[in-house]
Amino acid sequence: MRKFCRDAESRPVDDMIVGSQDACNQNQVRGREANIQWNSEPMSSKSSKTSDWTARESETDPMRTAFVRTIEELRPGEVVSYGDVAARAGYPRRHRAVGQLLGASFDALPWWRVVYNDGRLPPVNPSLQEQRLLEEGVTMKRMRVVESPLGRFAS
Repeated sequence: MRKFCRDAESRPVDDMIVGSQDACNQNQVRGREANIQWNSEPMSSKSSKTSDWTARESETDPMRTAFVRTIEELRPGEVVSYGDVAARAGYPRRHRAVGQLLGASFDALPWWRVVYNDGRLPPVNPSLQEQRLLEEGVTMKRMRVVESPLGRFAS
């Protein structure tokens, strides 16, 4: 369950993920009064964001455009690293920029096909990422890609 915390003037204070409404009954966040707003919908695999996001987000930055194009070209079962995406897009050593782009894209891009270079899953929503990779035929062990049909971990 996602919990959005705002102070008394309704300014954003913090964003936390909690298991239930009872798990975190706080009246203050970081020392300020909080107006807690609950979103009772579970985090789903589908986002309300659409592919329009990628067009809006990348139209002014050639590096982002190249990253988006490279990530959109990933096929089901193809698992690559952040560095692989950066290199394929023509921007080697910009793997962190790839991570920032994917972090802001929600489901507009197939973010679950990008992992650390050793196969580990990033700490943001690893269970959902593992589930999606397994559905695409990727072999996993302890939140790490062991083998994939295509990409860096193909046998």
